[in-house]
Amino acid sequence: MNSKFSGRSAFRCDSWSVMGTAWRDKVDKQKKRIDRMNSFVVRIDLGEKESFATYMAQDGDIMDQFKFPMNSDGYMMFKEKIPIKTKITL
Repeated sequence: MNSKFSGRSAFRCDSWSVMGTAWRDKVDKQKKRIDRMNSFVVRIDLGEKESFATYMAQDGDIMDQFKFPMNSDGYMMFKEKIPIKTKITL
């Protein structure tokens, strides 16, 4: 009887550790989702020769608006003004 009890408790410990791992994974995913929601966003209105960018903060306030030409110089200007991890919407 003692051996059966120790087997069950070992199984319970294993199942709890698996549940603990799953719970941590779920929490990590939720944190990443919150980080994505709280990130800066840039909206780009595309044009053939010139485009218009609106850079917005987490709360929706407009931080910056600017036009940039659709060529390599304009892309460099965009890259200098907007941080690399900013979400882009069209």
